[in-house]
Amino acid sequence: MKYFKLMGVIILMIFIVSCTNKGSVKNNNSNNDETSSIFAGSKLSESTSQKDADSTPKDIYDRLDNKTHKNQLIKTEYSLESLQTKFARNGNPFSGYALTVKEIDDNFPIECIRKISKKFYYVVYKVKEGGYLYVHLINPNEDEWTGQNNGLEQSNSYYANGKSNIKEIKIGDSFTKVSTHDTSIAENNFNFIYEYINGEERFYSVHIDSKKLFVINYNNSKSIDEIRQSSVKSIDEYVKYIISPKGFNEYNYEYNYTILEIDL
Repeated sequence: MKYFKLMGVIILMIFIVSCTNKGSVKNNNSNNDETSSIFAGSKLSESTSQKDADSTPKDIYDRLDNKTHKNQLIKTEYSLESLQTKFARNGNPFSGYALTVKEIDDNFPIECIRKISKKFYYVVYKVKEGGYLYVHLINPNEDEWTGQNNGLEQSNSYYANGKSNIKEIKIGDSFTKVSTHDTSIAENNFNFIYEYINGEERFYSVHIDSKKLFVINYNNSKSIDEIRQSSVKSIDEYVKYIISPKGFNEYNYEYNYTILEIDL
């Protein structure tokens, strides 16, 4: 009888130990599942981070490209009105705030940027109404821009839509006639420059035609609105596209309207 009781106790103990081991195995599996979930989460995070890194835009400096046609680089169009709010500065380089290249990129992401020299660059935007806007930048520093800082600043802008035929314009012609020979200037304030001489302000219209830059002086030119009601007083040609207004000589200021052959 004692023998059977002893056997019963032994069997009961074996059963308890067996159940305990099964529970331990189950817990271990549960821990493994939890660990697997953690690693899976890590892999997901790494994948997401990598994706974010891949989608980060290149540094503006790395986008410099003088060889690829602008139509291959530019994927976005902007309305003339939206561009004018930032880049048409009423022809006066000292009125308002000149945007840095970084601020320009923040407002209108740069897809096409060209280098003319270590001092001059320009950005190209496609306009919804037709044509292209060339936003010219100047490097105010002696050292070459390396992309390590903002470096470049907005200088002047030129809107080109269709061909210009300023060679046909003569002294005495109205601004209305000028705008029919260069439709780019009809309804925007991009293609004007400003000069300050002997306490007087003067505005001029600028036109690129036949690989020359034409600057037109008007009889009444104290504002752009006044020019629109005026007539041609004189016409100057600039083969190198660079204008150094007399009123800015003390600042060594230059307007550079150079556009590379690939963009003409």
